[in-house]
Amino acid sequence: DDARAVDNGLVRLVANPRTGGILSLKRPADRGNRISQQLAIRTTAAQEGSRWSPPEDRATWTRMEADSIDREGGLTDGAIVSRGRLVDTSGREAGRFRQRIELVPGMPLAMLDIEMTPARSCDGPLQESHLASRFAWHENEDVEIARSLHLQSIVTERTLFTAPHFIEIIPAYARTGPGTGSVTILTGGLPWHLRSSPHVVDCVLGAGNGTTAVRLAVGIGLERPWDAALAVAAGVTPSPGIALPANIRLTAGPPGVGGDRPDSLPIGLVESAGRPGDVRIDWGRGIARAVAIDLEGHPLPDIHVAVDGHSTVVFLERYQWLHLVLEWSCREPSLDSPSRIQEAPKGMA
Repeated sequence: DDARAVDNGLVRLVANPRTGGILSLKRPADRGNRISQQLAIRTTAAQEGSRWSPPEDRATWTRMEADSIDREGGLTDGAIVSRGRLVDTSGREAGRFRQRIELVPGMPLAMLDIEMTPARSCDGPLQESHLASRFAWHENEDVEIARSLHLQSIVTERTLFTAPHFIEIIPAYARTGPGTGSVTILTGGLPWHLRSSPHVVDCVLGAGNGTTAVRLAVGIGLERPWDAALAVAAGVTPSPGIALPANIRLTAGPPGVGGDRPDSLPIGLVESAGRPGDVRIDWGRGIARAVAIDLEGHPLPDIHVAVDGHSTVVFLERYQWLHLVLEWSCREPSLDSPSRIQEAPKGMA
């Protein structure tokens, strides 16, 4: 199946030869497939008679039939592009699709660029009639579903729920530790999602007015899904970025502070898990000095930031939001000189 596969060393994705969707996505250490995916149009028959039946019992989905599956590039740096038809239960063509899947270098993450063109618009309530990207896992796997709420991961028992940033499918063995083996769907700002069966989650892509084009992503073991989710929602491809402690988030600096200095960066640090302590961050380049500031850009003399080569160290209280200004070093420190930790000056030059 190498002609239908891409593998970046962290995850391997194989396209389904019949549908063109995701047949399997797994890490090297995973024993089996973690998630599958396909596109569909859902319709729901009208209620008939006086006896009520749930919409799921009256719902039908089209099936994907791929006309072509091509790989652009090689196994490690390529993309899988599938094109084909969406066929209803009577065998008629109900729409067409194009899906391009590419792995993100250095991350266990696949980007999905989806185009769907239904033959006609969907009728009825959106939760009962829509275009969908359907994600399925093994029916015997014990999982919890968590949705994004204010960028936090919150377990939900709801069938229909909102998750504008991400959905996590958390297996039983991953519930006691951070990060780990959860499958994460980055929803790209799409608000509505539906658990249509115990082992299937449908991302609602729209009602099918013309061609619908969306970008989603799916990954395994993302330690900080909110970072990647914000990138996808902003329309950019996530990158490995700065290695942050799991309880720390980056925010923008105060407006108008440090913006006119190319050698400086205003940035915010948020402690988000209620765990106070020293926070060490490697910024990937030499730091000349770092100063804690208030929202108007004034130095905070009671907060000391230590500088150690490429890294800063500062103490954060529980849930504290602290702003810093970093000044980059014009010259990297000599490899012959031992690294020294020094306190930043209390004022700005």
